[in-house]
Amino acid sequence: MLRRRFSFGLIPLIVSVCLLSVSCKKNDAIPEQQSRGKYENGFFIVNEGWFGHENGSVNFYAYGADTLQTRVFQAENPGKDLGVTTEYATIHNGKLYLVSKQGAFVATDAYTLKETNRLDKLPADGRAFLGLDENTALLSTANGIYLFNLKTFTPGSTLSTVTGQVGDMAKANGNIYISQSSGVSILDANGYALQKKYAGLIQGFTIAKDGAVWTANSKGLVRFNSQTLDTTQVILPFTSYGSWFAWNALSPVASTKEAALFMAKVASYGAGGNTIYKYTEGDINSVQNPFITVPTGQSFYGAALRYDAKNNQLVVTTVL
Repeated sequence: MLRRRFSFGLIPLIVSVCLLSVSCKKNDAIPEQQSRGKYENGFFIVNEGWFGHENGSVNFYAYGADTLQTRVFQAENPGKDLGVTTEYATIHNGKLYLVSKQGAFVATDAYTLKETNRLDKLPADGRAFLGLDENTALLSTANGIYLFNLKTFTPGSTLSTVTGQVGDMAKANGNIYISQSSGVSILDANGYALQKKYAGLIQGFTIAKDGAVWTANSKGLVRFNSQTLDTTQVILPFTSYGSWFAWNALSPVASTKEAALFMAKVASYGAGGNTIYKYTEGDINSVQNPFITVPTGQSFYGAALRYDAKNNQLVVTTVL
């Protein structure tokens, strides 16, 4: 059974929230007495910061601690700061990559949070990061996608098949899914040739237990068959909104334990709302009523909802 964890009372002016679990997997087992670092057993929550007053920050929740350690990046890297409006972070090959809209793009060790790489300024406002292998990544921006060299930590050329503002990205079954303000483009992962394009899809991606890729349009959830790239629609009892006006990584989340997805009902600008819906695949009746309603006086902001696979929990962030 899915357990629910609520993280409440974040600073009201924090805008974007991104959850990243760094707990070890079974095939990453190491001797009990050996530690990779103080951040190996929990998850990060990345906040964009108060625009005009402070840069982004990284917070850490250690399993069992029942508290949130704040501004851990600055604590581990005295005198250094993240960029302005830190909207996205992900872990790839043992490193935590932190993307800001302006200013520095930063990589750290995922277990110690010590900075390993820094690019002071991106060629365009940053959005999201997708690691492809140990040498190459894709970096989405407000003006296209850049091939990124992880060895030299420098951007290269942009992909000719994708233009304009780009947000979330995902890789599944040899294809790369690209979320744009105009819809979704699907590229071949080898040469980045355009495979298909869909209009009206307004959010980021999650990959379900069966390998299918999900996103959302205004009517509800949309499932991509990762083999054929065909789509199917699941109608939700509310209007779903994107966050392109002030982009953040808004998207449904999928369970790794059961065939189920979760979606927060947020307002048109990517904030507000207090209900979460659970869709059990194949059962349209499962979304007729909210699965969770957060306590009175608290509401979503930013990404609002993420899934912690290690503990099979939803992590919900709200503001007072």
